[in-house]
Amino acid sequence: MKIICDQCGETLLPLANFCSYCGAVAPPKTVIVSKAEDNSIKDPVFCPVCGEPAPNDAIYCARCGAYLYDLPEKSSFFCPACKEKNKTNAKVCISCRLSFTDWFSMRGAVAERLGYKGNITLKETMNDISYHFIWDKTISIGRHADNYIQIPAPWVSGYHCKLDLKNNLIIDLDSKNGTYVNRNSQPVNNFPIDQVYEFNIAGIFTFTVLKIANAFIFRLTAILNQTLCGRMANMHVLDEIRKHYYILLTGDTDIYIYKINGQIVQPFEHMEETYQIGISNHFFYFSDTSQNVSDRLILKKIKNIPVNWEIVTK
Repeated sequence: MKIICDQCGETLLPLANFCSYCGAVAPPKTVIVSKAEDNSIKDPVFCPVCGEPAPNDAIYCARCGAYLYDLPEKSSFFCPACKEKNKTNAKVCISCRLSFTDWFSMRGAVAERLGYKGNITLKETMNDISYHFIWDKTISIGRHADNYIQIPAPWVSGYHCKLDLKNNLIIDLDSKNGTYVNRNSQPVNNFPIDQVYEFNIAGIFTFTVLKIANAFIFRLTAILNQTLCGRMANMHVLDEIRKHYYILLTGDTDIYIYKINGQIVQPFEHMEETYQIGISNHFFYFSDTSQNVSDRLILKKIKNIPVNWEIVTK
């Protein structure tokens, strides 16, 4: 018989005191276990506090409710991989050589099991802004729906241009109305991406660029000739594109999001006024200095970011 956590909807372990995934107190229950029933946990991890086995994607101990990725505040603790007792100042397990630094910071193999990897979109619902984190080396922009960024307007060619990080180029795809960079009046066939601070599609749609280490960030900031756009295209759809940041990634980096208006900004002195998204080895970590949250792995199974944020995989 399955018993479901009323907080997160995950299945509770037999005789569990707490949910392994959200930490909620399990409801009172009586569980009758058949002798023939195998309730052993395959490939378990072990609670550092009490040593109880847990599923390898668990976040909390079902027996004592301890968070499995906090170092216990006592003189010794159980290794989460093999259950051997270690001193709290140990760097690796004396038995299985697990790196405790990786375990308690959710890096390496732990991140592989628990975290998002690849392209994801974070949406901040209070500001209604989406942040697309993209590892693809090439993305296209155009009128057709199968472009990564679709601009449904008659002046935009079906496949208008593409951003090619592998070759460090923004490339016009023989578009009818041209691709422009850095407010130059002449359209380009191709142009080095690392020299672009602004580009324009068809003379109408202007994207502003922000460049930081290992990231090329851009979003639609201006729609020129809105009167014409209002007659020939759906302005509501076009205005929605303004609410999207596109973040092309080439390696580890940190993204700073200003809390007041949701804009991505360069690092600045008042860190408590920003959310930070750290990217490390393709995994995503959330920080909020004002809430004392630092490098929290964004989890696949359980939402562990602010309630006004949503995660969309792509």
